[in-house]
Amino acid sequence: MTLKGGRPKTFTLPERREIKKIAKSRPTEHGLPFSTWSLTELTEFLVAEGVVGDISHEEGPGRPLAVPSADQ
Repeated sequence: MTLKGGRPKTFTLPERREIKKIAKSRPTEHGLPFSTWSLTELTEFLVAEGVVGDISHEEGPGRPLAVPSADQ
């Protein structure tokens, strides 16, 4: 088993902008049958749409659940 240490991968500015845009939208705008995003539904949608290759939604120190602003 190989363990990876260090800081988790970060998102590029275009990825952060797209994540924010989708997170601020309603799932129904994307043809989904629910009116608000859960964290799990949002991450699954972002991966399925190819916005990101992988995303962790684990909560922990230094890992806020809020979507970063596009200017960060």
